[in-house]
Amino acid sequence: MKLKRSSLLQFFVTLYIFIYIFLISYVPNSGTGYGLGSQFYKEGILLSFFLFLVLTFITFMQRKSVSINRHFLWFYLLIISYPFLVAFLDTNQWNSILVIIAMNLSLVFNFFLIKTYFNIDKKKYVEMIAQSIVYIGVLAVFIVFYVFFIGEISLGSFSLSYDPLYPRVSSWFGNPNRFGIFLALTNLFAIYLYLINKENVKTKARYLLFILLITIGLFWSGSKGAIFTFLCGLSTFYLVKKGIEINKNKNKKVLSGLTIFISFVVLIIIVSSYELNNNIFSYLESNIIRLRGIESGSGRIEIWSAGLQNINTSSFFQLIIGKGHDSFLHDTGRSSHNGYLRLLYEYGFLFIALFAFFLYFCLINIFKKNKGYERALLLSQFIMLLTYNVFSQNFFQLRFETIVLSFICSLLLFSGAKKTA
Repeated sequence: MKLKRSSLLQFFVTLYIFIYIFLISYVPNSGTGYGLGSQFYKEGILLSFFLFLVLTFITFMQRKSVSINRHFLWFYLLIISYPFLVAFLDTNQWNSILVIIAMNLSLVFNFFLIKTYFNIDKKKYVEMIAQSIVYIGVLAVFIVFYVFFIGEISLGSFSLSYDPLYPRVSSWFGNPNRFGIFLALTNLFAIYLYLINKENVKTKARYLLFILLITIGLFWSGSKGAIFTFLCGLSTFYLVKKGIEINKNKNKKVLSGLTIFISFVVLIIIVSSYELNNNIFSYLESNIIRLRGIESGSGRIEIWSAGLQNINTSSFFQLIIGKGHDSFLHDTGRSSHNGYLRLLYEYGFLFIALFAFFLYFCLINIFKKNKGYERALLLSQFIMLLTYNVFSQNFFQLRFETIVLSFICSLLLFSGAKKTA
């Protein structure tokens, strides 16, 4: 009975996360990378917010006391609500900002309330969330294989196909870079699950297969930023893990092997760009990873330069509080491709200072409130979010990265729950 309840809960959580990921990432017209737009995601987030209210009511009805990191909570609320304060410069942006704020808050509290309501141990809870995300990642990769080897998927308004003229894959994400970072973060969850399952050989074999499939999907996405971010996360996980449990030689060897394997693949791709022609490695390098164009980075240098020039010509008031939400896109006509530059441009130096303290508090609390593999996982995921933000925009966006950040914050904000008498 307990196993059935656990499986049902796992299914519920997986379905909840999948719906969220799908609503904010599926692109009917491939290439835009902006999800379903106004069609469904607002309704989905409002539905999630309603779920938050229901779970809150049930939790308080059960009279559960919760240990809250109050200082961190107020700081988190300030960071999340800051874009709304800046929006007074342009009230036309309120709708989009409110959706982003509602998404962040509902995710953080829903993650926590699910854990609280079902009274799940933190270690088991992290494992459950990791399993849900990995299952979704494997499904996304299977969809890629299906449309590549079998053909188009068409289910009403849901349609996916593979374009041989654009070999980079994106599953239902529509944008290979967003698909790439999704798989990069997911792969680390899979590695975590492999390492914590010490006894069950079948389970370890299954997760090893998942790691292989997700890694193939990651490289197939062709996102250089996502691949680099994954290597940073894997290195962080290894270093933290090495410092935590030095005597676990077997798992250390597996983790070392994975690091060496991924690094070797990257090295082969680099070598192939100069030495090999007319083979799979050359094709992978020239058409998917595109190392010869690494210096251009989709015009990122030019975009960053234009953004910095605009900042230099800003008034003192704009330097302090920014130019307003989405002003970078409005002023330059391009996405910033750098989350830190965008935050500075739109929210000013005041927010950057607050954001830096927020990141510092996150790192400190990850070390204080977690240990073992959970500490290694959360810290490496957090480092990956910070790393990829150099190449794209993770924070305050309707993206999978927000789900991962909300999951981490939910564990840092609330220490646990105990039933009162």
